[in-house]
Amino acid sequence: MIGSFFLLNCEKEADTPDNRLIGTWSDGNVDYTFSKSMILGVKYKRDGIAQNVIKTDSIWGTYSVDNKRSNIYFNAQFYTEKANPSLIIKKDLQLPVWNYSFSNDSTLEFTSNSIRGLLRKAQ
Repeated sequence: MIGSFFLLNCEKEADTPDNRLIGTWSDGNVDYTFSKSMILGVKYKRDGIAQNVIKTDSIWGTYSVDNKRSNIYFNAQFYTEKANPSLIIKKDLQLPVWNYSFSNDSTLEFTSNSIRGLLRKAQ
């Protein structure tokens, strides 16, 4: 009986995103779009000197959240390259987990194992 109770309590239900996360967020160089249906879109807009270094144009996939830990997990599955943005390439991409917080409704701060960032709500 105790074992059954323990197993039932270990099951993790899918978290729904905080409504403040839904929409497009930008740092000026990259737009991140989070939909209510857990679809993710990333669009690279970099111009100037760095534009030759960035090969990716866009990334699509899904995301999930862990509200208890304030983490966003990315499941990127498709991308396009700047050289040929009309060709969609199916490939699982490893993106870092973000630990995030909101300073206010229009500012999203995140940290990962490789970067600390600040995004502003675009839409």
